[in-house]
Amino acid sequence: RKDLVIPMFLGDLSIPAPRVLGYNLKEEDAQGRYAFLQAPDFSLNSLNSLNSLNSASVITDNLGDDDLTQIMKDLTKRDTILNVLYKAMKLSAEMTVKATANLGRLKSEYGLELALSNPLQLIQERFIDPLEIDKSNSCSAQLIKDFMSAYIDVNQDFKNSSNGSSSNSASFFCQGDFTTNNIRVGKRLDELFLLDFELAKLTSNPLEDAMMLVT
Repeated sequence: RKDLVIPMFLGDLSIPAPRVLGYNLKEEDAQGRYAFLQAPDFSLNSLNSLNSLNSASVITDNLGDDDLTQIMKDLTKRDTILNVLYKAMKLSAEMTVKATANLGRLKSEYGLELALSNPLQLIQERFIDPLEIDKSNSCSAQLIKDFMSAYIDVNQDFKNSSNGSSSNSASFFCQGDFTTNNIRVGKRLDELFLLDFELAKLTSNPLEDAMMLVT
């Protein structure tokens, strides 16, 4: 449901996001799940109306040739690479600020309330588990412990600096899977938008998405 609602929510906030044209997302039909998505219109005449349709820009969420991962592999100029990454970070910042400021609308108008993230679970699932490290090895176990501790310290620092003290809690919108695989590129390198919001959540760290991208 988040994959259907959040793109509409972001689009209404003038944040580039695809629109769902049709879908089959039934849990009991996992292998047959699909979504037909429409890329946002980046034309100058549509900057304030990203809900408009563009029949020439229909995509599917298994199209891999236009994601940022592939684009970055084809880039050779350092300045161009840095500029694209800057655009991605800017997209992350704009989404976090605008979506966080409108979390009340997300709940009242779209009927969606996001859960608070668990940083320890995130780091375990996204960084530790894929490495398949032998945790019975004392050296490896200590490295994992140190890495997770450092990650949590960074999150806590951002939380404290944002709230003024660690006793308060703040909730920021987080896409939850801000990787180059989920950042799509339009007809130009500065036309970036996101796919895949099933892991969207609230977080105490406003830079959690940005940290995931650079990591």
